[in-house]
Amino acid sequence: METLIMHPKNKEQLVALKALAKAWKISVETKESSYDPEFVEMIKTAEKRGNYKEINPKELNSQTYKQKLIQVSTWSDDDIKNIEQGKSAFENLKASQW
Repeated sequence: METLIMHPKNKEQLVALKALAKAWKISVETKESSYDPEFVEMIKTAEKRGNYKEINPKELNSQTYKQKLIQVSTWSDDDIKNIEQGKSAFENLKASQW
């Protein structure tokens, strides 16, 4: 027999799927994510923006992997702009203003 993996998008869908499975006497196995929900949301946001790079796990110890990893960012262009502005303001400070 096949195993189905379903990804309900909200609590309502989850409850409905569990009720349907119970009504049809289908065993259900639940598994909570071990990832921090904030981290998961950050990754999903980056995926929606297309701001991610796929990395081959076989390259984990290679220089190529390290270079690709450096290029990955979950910050938006606005976040980077603010950092650049702060950097510029800091560089324009005179020693007496520190």
